[in-house]
Amino acid sequence: MVTMQEAAGMGMTNQIEALIANTSALAKEQGIYIILPVLDVEKSPVENVVHIIDPNGDVVLTHVKYGGNQFEGSLKGDGVLQTVDTPYGTISAVICWDADFPNVIQQAGEKDVDLLFVPSNDWLGVKDIHAGMATFRAVENGMSIYRQTGSGVSSVMDAYGRTIQRVDMFDTEPMSSFASVQTIMTPIGSVHTLYPMIGDVLGNLMLILSAGLMLGLLWNRKRAHSGVAAGSVPAQTSL
Repeated sequence: MVTMQEAAGMGMTNQIEALIANTSALAKEQGIYIILPVLDVEKSPVENVVHIIDPNGDVVLTHVKYGGNQFEGSLKGDGVLQTVDTPYGTISAVICWDADFPNVIQQAGEKDVDLLFVPSNDWLGVKDIHAGMATFRAVENGMSIYRQTGSGVSSVMDAYGRTIQRVDMFDTEPMSSFASVQTIMTPIGSVHTLYPMIGDVLGNLMLILSAGLMLGLLWNRKRAHSGVAAGSVPAQTSL
């Protein structure tokens, strides 16, 4: 399986179509899966999309980015995760900012995804937090994640959140334009977790309990102050 970073193929509609056709021919020739992210700048709004092409050269998954669209001015996807069954397990793909939405990525756990591809691009200020958030998605849904960036932190993690590989383009002396390349045997296999079934129920419950605790403390403090005021006697001074 070969994957590239977000918007690896960028151009006009006819250029994107030619790239997909050429990539399909390559996938068939080599007998491999290719995860191809493209950005069609001719469309209005622009379309930030990732395709999965199988060893027959067929496009078996097309996912439109649904996160951060207002920020980047791109077409908003429907947020429905698609899956592809392969001899190695069930795979899926989203794009960069998409992985910041646990309630959507939860679908990967519900569909027993074994490996999620997250082609991305980051800037220096968010490189670590963005890569870290993807790790949470792996643990929540019990799946491996392959996150490939053109700029930022490229990483591979297993279903327990253990980092299998990490390449930080900003910490690596760029010997070439391929400073973020990862070539690694990636663990594939899902682990059953509670998160796909209960989501953020526990977290939300803790927030509610915390809010109740704060209100209770404020109420007790108000009652204590009221009691002191009611039991006090004005002081008198005689000469």
